[in-house]
Amino acid sequence: MKKILLISLVITAVISCNHGMARMQSNVFIKLLEDGQNEISDPVAKPVQVDLYYESLCPGCRFFFETQLFPTFYKFKGLGVLNVGLYPYGNAKEVKKPDGSWKFTCQHGKHECLGNLIEACIVQHTGKEAEKFLPIISCMESSDDPVKAARGCMKALSDMDQKQIKAVFACAKGSEGNKLMHELAEATDSLNPPHLYVPWVVMDGVHNKTVETRALSDLTSLVCDAYKGEKPRICAMK
Repeated sequence: MKKILLISLVITAVISCNHGMARMQSNVFIKLLEDGQNEISDPVAKPVQVDLYYESLCPGCRFFFETQLFPTFYKFKGLGVLNVGLYPYGNAKEVKKPDGSWKFTCQHGKHECLGNLIEACIVQHTGKEAEKFLPIISCMESSDDPVKAARGCMKALSDMDQKQIKAVFACAKGSEGNKLMHELAEATDSLNPPHLYVPWVVMDGVHNKTVETRALSDLTSLVCDAYKGEKPRICAMK
C-alpha cells in the first residue's frame, strides 16, 4: 500500500506541477521519497517544528512548498526529525458579523479564501498529522488551481473515501471552516514579531532573518543544523 501511495504521489506531482515554477522530475521525487525510509529516529530528541504562515494562491508560498517544504519533509519522513504546521491565512482580514460568524477578505480574492478554507479543513480532517495533510496540500499548491485540484489530490494522496472528502468540502463551506479560519487568523495575528509578508517561516517558535533566508534557500540544511539528536544520513549529504 505504501508503494502504491508513493507512486501515486510521484505521478500526481509530475502531472499537476505545471504552473511554470521550478519542479522536480519523477526520478528525483522517487529518490526523495525513498531516502530516510531506512533509518531509525532518535527517541529522545524533539523534532524540529517548522510552521508556515501562507496563502493558498501566493506565488512565493507555492514555490516554497514545491522546492523546499515538501521535498525536505519527505527526506525526513518517518524519522521523527521534522514536524510541519500549516496556517493558510496570511494577509487576509476578518470582520465579525452580527450573527457571530466571520467574514474574510483575502489578498488574492474570494478564490484564495476558498483555497485557504479547504486547506484548513484538510489539516483538521486528517487529524493535524503532517504525514497525511502535507502531501495533499503540496499537490494542491503545485497545481494550476489549488481549489480545482483539491478533490483529485485528496483521492490520489490519502485514504479518504468519498464521504470523508465531501466532509472536507462541507467544512470549507460551513461553520466549521469559518471557525477554523478565525482560529488561524488569531494565530497569525499573535505572531511575534508580527508577520510582514508571506511566506512567513517560523522554526521552533522563532522567526528572524537567518531562519527566513536559510529556510527559503535550503530548508534541509537548516533542519539538520537545528535538530539536537543524532543526525540522520541525509544530513551528511546536504
